Parts: sequence; C-alpha cells; structure tokens
Amino acid sequence: GEPTSVDRLGDMIKNGRRGTLSGKLAVKGIQGHIAYPHLARNPVHQVAPALAELAATVWDEGWVGLYEVQQIKLTTVEASPSAAYRLTDRLSIGGSVDVQYAHLQRSAALDFGSLCTVAVGAGLCAPIGLSPQSADGHLAVDGSDWTVGYDLGLQLQATDALRLGLNYRSGVTHDFSGHAVFQVPAKALPVTLGGMLFRDGGVGVGMKLPGVAAAGVAWRVDDRLTALADIDWTRWSGLRQLDLVFANPAQPPIVQQLAWRDAFRFAVGATYDLAAGTQIRAGVAYD
Repeated sequence: GEPTSVDRLGDMIKNGRRGTLSGKLAVKGIQGHIAYPHLARNPVHQVAPALAELAATVWDEGWVGLYEVQQIKLTTVEASPSAAYRLTDRLSIGGSVDVQYAHLQRSAALDFGSLCTVAVGAGLCAPIGLSPQSADGHLAVDGSDWTVGYDLGLQLQATDALRLGLNYRSGVTHDFSGHAVFQVPAKALPVTLGGMLFRDGGVGVGMKLPGVAAAGVAWRVDDRLTALADIDWTRWSGLRQLDLVFANPAQPPIVQQLAWRDAFRFAVGATYDLAAGTQIRAGVAYD
C-alpha cells in the first residue's frame, strides 16, 4: 500500500510523493496575438486578484496537505528597461533587462509523531505521546532575493499582408535567503536532541521560475479580415523541486519534489472590422 499510510491505506497523503492533490481553474479572457497585444485581455491579469486572495488563505489544521503547505505567498516587483530598433522597413528587434525582486513566505505543519516513529520506532515514541499526526509543530519561512533576466523579441513584416513575431522571456533563478521559525510542541522536545534540531535560524530556498517562448503570425486576408495563430511554450520542467536548506548544520534540508512538465499553448483566431471603431474578435486556444 501507500508507504506513508499509518493504520490503513489512504489515511495519510503526502503531496509530491505518491498521493497528489490537484485542481483546475478556468479563467476567460479575450483572444489576442503577439503582433497586436493591445487587442487582447490576458486572463492571467483577470485572475490575479483571485490568486492573491487564495495565496493569503491559511489552510486549517484538518487539511490533508497541511504537512506540505498551509500558506504560501510569492510577491515579485520587476523593472524592465527596454529598447527596440528597426533594422529595415520590415524587420524590428527589441529586448529588455528584467530586474526582479521577490519575497517568499511559506508555512507548513511538521509531524513530530511521524519523525519520532521513523527515527526510533513506534515502541519508544507512542508511550510518550508521539504517534503519527498526534504531535504537530509548525515551520514558517520568510525570505527575499534579487535576480536578473531578459526578454528578446523580433517582428517581421514579411509582406504587406503577413506579419510574424517571436518572443523569448528567460527563466530566472531565485536563491531566497531569510529566516526560519520552528514551533515545537512540548511533548516533542525530545526529538530536538536538546535543542540541536528544529531551532530558529537562517534558511535558504532555491526556486527556478520558467522561461517562456512564443511565436505568432498575423495574415491580413483582406481589408476587413485578419487571421491569427500563435504558440507558447513554458519550461516548467526546470522546476524540479523546492529545497529548504538551513543555516544550522545539524538540521537536515527539506526537499519538496515537484517534477512539473513543460506546457504548450496553441491558439487560432481572427479579427473582422465591421466598421470604423467596431471589430469582431473570435478564437480558440488549447493550453
């Protein structure tokens, strides 16, 4: 059965090992195109307020994933000085330097009962009240980091009717440094080996945010109709795991396995000019 089970199959699920928890959120925007960004309404921007509220949610003690995460919040502030240059009447290039500040807050429960049971066995732990899921503590991490990435873009007016666009946004790696605060229940103090383990101190967290490549084409069929198509690729496979490394040399690191896969997005659509100032836009996308 599931190796993290305690008394019966499925009574404990550890996200990132074999049990998983997932969900889907559908957000509708307006189809756009890399060559005409002002016509689009990015659904990411529409969902941002909802995600901010979700990120501020503290999951209760009964949530099955409390040992993975109870609260997580990643805030970024970015400055992107940019420049563009028209090489010819039909070819333009551009780029920017992305200077990004990020602040990470993460908290999760710690199962000291399971830690004791794994370390020395249930026969010694249960009599002192350290059975799995019976002596939970807490770990809160707060850290920040600066990093630098870049954007590159190219736009080609191949013909009077055909426009091509390419864009690449680099991935960035954050090495957060900050402080870790442990809360240890009184009956779990023996697990700390006299305060050697699970004590407050410095912590480092590594996180790699993905690069994104996009390509698009716009074809002016006639004076009213323009056909559009694009494809995006997001390199999520670079985010393999989340590592928490503590300044205390006696404290083992915490590794959360992610192993995400790359994502592709395909879209086709069209715009139709009914009259001056009136336009119909339609399209379909698969992500």
